[in-house]
Amino acid sequence: MNTAPEESVSLSVPELGGALGRVAAPRPSREDPALDGIRITLATDLFVAAGEARDLAAAGDIPSAVDALREAVWTGIWEQAVSAAGQDLTDRVVAKFHHAAAESRMPRVYLARWTPTEPERRAITAHLGKGTRRLGLALEELTAVATLVHDDGAVDSAAFAEWAKAVDLCARRVEAAWIELLEAAGKERSRWSVEVDRVRRWHRPRWPMWLLSGLLVAVAVYLGLVFGGFVEPPIFLRPWAEYWWERL
Repeated sequence: MNTAPEESVSLSVPELGGALGRVAAPRPSREDPALDGIRITLATDLFVAAGEARDLAAAGDIPSAVDALREAVWTGIWEQAVSAAGQDLTDRVVAKFHHAAAESRMPRVYLARWTPTEPERRAITAHLGKGTRRLGLALEELTAVATLVHDDGAVDSAAFAEWAKAVDLCARRVEAAWIELLEAAGKERSRWSVEVDRVRRWHRPRWPMWLLSGLLVAVAVYLGLVFGGFVEPPIFLRPWAEYWWERL
């Protein structure tokens, strides 16, 4: 193992911009504008973590530099992005439901049956984060290599180089996971659009109106027969019927 005193080692943390690809430099025609703020936050947080690691490495503190890009840092930043994307997508779906219900004049009590439930909200977020697994595998490799970088007050330059490659791989996995998130978001929007259209086409049931109209007609016919003397009036209507007959 090639080792050197920690203070004499001059090693640098790789730049993440190129490896992050569409996270750092999106393709406007293929991105979801509504998720752009989340993408920017994701890229910024990773750049900040890498910048901190780079400063620590430049100062000769290699262990702290490696720790600044540990697995938990990547996981926390990515899971925050997935959670925010899930919340954003769900909020937009709910807003579309409310807009559609306003167009069709659907009562709120009916609308509650259509909007995403809490389990469905969690399922949406889980669907968006389906690329997390491959990122997790890259992070496991990063953790394994990180343990070899610093040992007993010395830094293994070869292990550090492998760690730098693992960092680059993690960044590429973040890009892949983000692309999968965008594709999943598109599928979720399409799936819920079908339900939104059903709400927009909803019409108030007409059978209650017809039932009420039928009852009113039946009552009117019955009263006509009673006051016309064709049907024996019930006890509670007899005084009214006699009053009517006296004035005919």
